[in-house]
Amino acid sequence: MTNELHCAEITSIPLKPKVDIDSGDGHKKFTTLLTLIASQPGCRTVYWGRQCEYPDTVQLVVEWQTLEDHKKLLSTSEYEKAVAATKPLLCGNIETHHIELDPNALVTPLTAPVTECLVLYFGPTRRRSTFDSNWDYFVSAASKTAAEAHSISGGWAIEDVFLPTIAGQTRGGEHDEHDEGIKSIMFGGFIGWPSVDAHMRFRAHEQWDRVVRPLRDGPVQHDMWHVKFKKFELGEDRIGDGGGGHHGAAMAVGG
Repeated sequence: MTNELHCAEITSIPLKPKVDIDSGDGHKKFTTLLTLIASQPGCRTVYWGRQCEYPDTVQLVVEWQTLEDHKKLLSTSEYEKAVAATKPLLCGNIETHHIELDPNALVTPLTAPVTECLVLYFGPTRRRSTFDSNWDYFVSAASKTAAEAHSISGGWAIEDVFLPTIAGQTRGGEHDEHDEGIKSIMFGGFIGWPSVDAHMRFRAHEQWDRVVRPLRDGPVQHDMWHVKFKKFELGEDRIGDGGGGHHGAAMAVGG
């Protein structure tokens, strides 16, 4: 990873239905985990929220100075204990990936009232430079036509992704944990919006198809959801509503 880029940790936490992390024991365990993450050297910001379309999934986005900073946390006994304490709250495995982004690229999209989270999966032989050009076109075109979009940022995952695992984790489906599935590479993007409805209105724009067409060139699979992110600050004793009460219809690139 180059010195100019930071590492964004993208973590999905699947909660059991109706688990309360806003009060009581669930709140205490979840806050302990976020406090541990936020207090680590190299951790710049911690954002969290429930996926609007799938409110039993909590989305974490953590900006690290480097990937090594996060790895150091993962190797500590304190982290193992904090994660183990959350196990009774979960209905599956925590899924984590990392993408490379320019410093501060997440600030505007993740502090918007609603953030569109987009993931695109490519075959392992896909030339990244080809899609980089497509993404640059999309960012430029969307910035000119989507007046309500706050900001757009994106980057490539550092590690390989295995599609059945991601699809099963994200949507709560079942898969064989011993079957690694199809090796893929992942691109993650974030777009800030004033509301889910604002995003949906952009879909009805006459230029919509022209703007998103480059994103359809290459991915073998894609997914999208919205999150009302909150920034976690050290010393907070109340997490509050992470956006589970918001509604939104999922938009796929091919929609």
